[in-house]
Amino acid sequence: MKSFDLYEGIQIIDDQIHFNYDSDDHEKDILYLHQDTSGQFTEEGVSYVYGYEYSPNSSLSEQKILRDYLKSNILGNDDVFDFIENGILRLDRVKDLNSFGCFVSTASSKSPSLVDEILLQLSNYVTLYYSFKLIKETYEHVNFDEEKAREALRNSGRVKTKTQEDKLIQKFIDHFNELKKSGCLFEMKRINPTVLRSSLSNFLKFNSSDEEEVYRSLDGIKVLLFDDFLTSGSTIKEMIRILKSINPNNTLTVFVLINQKRG
Repeated sequence: MKSFDLYEGIQIIDDQIHFNYDSDDHEKDILYLHQDTSGQFTEEGVSYVYGYEYSPNSSLSEQKILRDYLKSNILGNDDVFDFIENGILRLDRVKDLNSFGCFVSTASSKSPSLVDEILLQLSNYVTLYYSFKLIKETYEHVNFDEEKAREALRNSGRVKTKTQEDKLIQKFIDHFNELKKSGCLFEMKRINPTVLRSSLSNFLKFNSSDEEEVYRSLDGIKVLLFDDFLTSGSTIKEMIRILKSINPNNTLTVFVLINQKRG
């Protein structure tokens, strides 16, 4: 089994979360905090830093229990506070929070959210001179790239024949066209299969044209994008696309509290 430098002492016993930061049990703890240069990489000029990653011993059901717990027990919970703070302190060790001049996240429909708590704790360590929350667009503004979707399907191995590919794409297009008529705000969880999420764009925007112009004026600064969980990575990719299109001279770093992307 892969050896990790530090586990966070989080176990699930009878579907209940148990925090124990004082001792490690490599057979039972379900995630670990990255150390040193682990959980870091650079892709297309963007630096990525992951706080935590699930242990290979963790099951999908355990991951869901922890995810639901973290999202539902935000206020007044010292364990969750410490959990988030440890992730932020890791980020500070490897990237220096004071080097960032701008902070960008996505707005959540639920308040308070885990992303809100990350932002709050960031403010304990650095002055947030510029902080933006990208908001959701309605489905009618979202773009679907069919060729990109077909490529993603083929690379995933989900379809074996051109006929299967055509049927799945057409089924998705029909579903997507219905969503575009709904007038609802975009929700990534309604996009299935998940492999097709990477073919969607233009589902986020700045809260106002004034905020967008402020970001455009912040030329050549270091920007931290942050989120709570990384699943398919589509939301982060869209955030990067938007920020690069508005101001390509800024240096982007992505921080994700928990990486749960597989493969």
